[in-house]
Amino acid sequence: MPLTDAFKLTLTASWERAFWYTRAYSHITHAFALRLWIHKYGNTPTQHEQLRQELHTLRHFIAELETWFSTAGTQHPYTFHLLLDPQRLLHLAASLECDIAAS
Repeated sequence: MPLTDAFKLTLTASWERAFWYTRAYSHITHAFALRLWIHKYGNTPTQHEQLRQELHTLRHFIAELETWFSTAGTQHPYTFHLLLDPQRLLHLAASLECDIAAS
């Protein structure tokens, strides 16, 4: 049985959202894991630099996400935008950065 065009569009859109969500999840959990490591085991220069690099990568990803939301992302449900709101993610990155500055 062939797939309908509507189902193909739904499947493609779902895959695209999964792609963005997976990338966001990976960047955020990596930054959190590094921050928790520093909190538990101390702020070594190596871990500190890794966290700074990961926060830079996270900010770069957020810029990509913001661009995607302003173009192709407008076709996706608004709830997806709420879930991965670039401003909230920037606030999270700034919060993690303040934490390492205070350490």
